[in-house]
Amino acid sequence: MINTYADLIEEIIIEMKASLPKEEHLLIGHEYFVWLDFLKKIKPNSKLLSLPQGTIKEYTEIGEIMILAETNKYPVWHIQPHFTLPEIVITYEDGELQKVNSKDNINMSEVWDVPRHIPEFSGTVKGVLNDKKTFFAHDLEMIGSFLQKMELLKNAGFTISEYVLFPTDKIASTSSNKLEASLVNFISKSCEAGLKVDGVVMVSDVSLLPGNCTRLIFKPKLENI
Repeated sequence: MINTYADLIEEIIIEMKASLPKEEHLLIGHEYFVWLDFLKKIKPNSKLLSLPQGTIKEYTEIGEIMILAETNKYPVWHIQPHFTLPEIVITYEDGELQKVNSKDNINMSEVWDVPRHIPEFSGTVKGVLNDKKTFFAHDLEMIGSFLQKMELLKNAGFTISEYVLFPTDKIASTSSNKLEASLVNFISKSCEAGLKVDGVVMVSDVSLLPGNCTRLIFKPKLENI
């Protein structure tokens, strides 16, 4: 009976999605998301709850970020640079470095400043190379909070990309211009470190959008950078 009920809910959600407004800013707070949240409770493995692999929502209007923070009751966010450089994925098995993959076909010998051994770790570390061929790690495949991941990377010997706490608790009393200016300043500092950056990635330990989406990208308009 529960499965049949969940199937009906899925059909309703599919119909609602077909009639969603095209204007992105009108989607925030839409009842469509209420139904998705309900579906998550009764059928957490539903395909409707999954975003395409690797999908991260992008925003160019700071006002939409502020509304999203309010909608999610001001969760704790951390900010990292959004790199335009090709991402490098380093794979470890049983604590030993096994391979390095990237779209530029970078080989293991070019990524020389990363630990060859991480005790008891199997998984991947993601990052980029700056213009001096220094590897900056920004993500780690493991279950845990953002800060736990950054601490593990640092303790393992990685150079980690800069991150700061995003003041979601102050959004209600901060102007959009001031907030955007602070993000643009963060981007500028990252560029000064020899990294090619065009925005910021906001990382949350809780889902921000349907599909267990815990990351979003903010790219200021070119004239604001």
